Amino acid sequence: MKKMKMAVVVIISAILICIGVNFYKSRNRVSEPGNILEACREVSNHYIKKKAHYVSTYDELVCKNIKESYDRDAICDPTYVALVLYRSKLLTEKNINSFHYNWCGEGGLPDMLQAAGWKKVAPEEINPGDIVVKYSIYSCIYAGNNSYWDYTSCIFGDKNAGKAHQNCLDLDECMIFRAPAPNP
Repeated sequence: MKKMKMAVVVIISAILICIGVNFYKSRNRVSEPGNILEACREVSNHYIKKKAHYVSTYDELVCKNIKESYDRDAICDPTYVALVLYRSKLLTEKNINSFHYNWCGEGGLPDMLQAAGWKKVAPEEINPGDIVVKYSIYSCIYAGNNSYWDYTSCIFGDKNAGKAHQNCLDLDECMIFRAPAPNP
């Protein structure tokens, strides 16, 4: 009888530990590798909770430290894209920090993507998860059905907060990047 009680206690303890570990993992979850659209939701929700705000100058942005950028409440469009790529594990911290990830011009997001093996595709070939860059002006992530994830998806109080939204981008004026195929 004593052995049975002890076994029950051990089993219950193991179950409680598993529940606690899974609760911790769900609260501190990083997207599964490569799931860029899930990472868009994750980053957006993270910034909504922080009551993030958009900045158009570099005073409030962090450079060369994508981890620290994630802890700030200031964001711009290329920073949002870089954070999504980091959280989705499509780019490493080293890949991102080697470039000016707060900028979508020379030395910034387009160069970072090309250095990591991302390929340019034609506008008519755009797929969900592709990165759209209007050189030195704007960047976002295509969600499908003419919808995009961008920094407005994570600005607290913005009508687009927490979701992909319609955009009137002229894709013919943009560069569209697709992630390299994963190694088998």
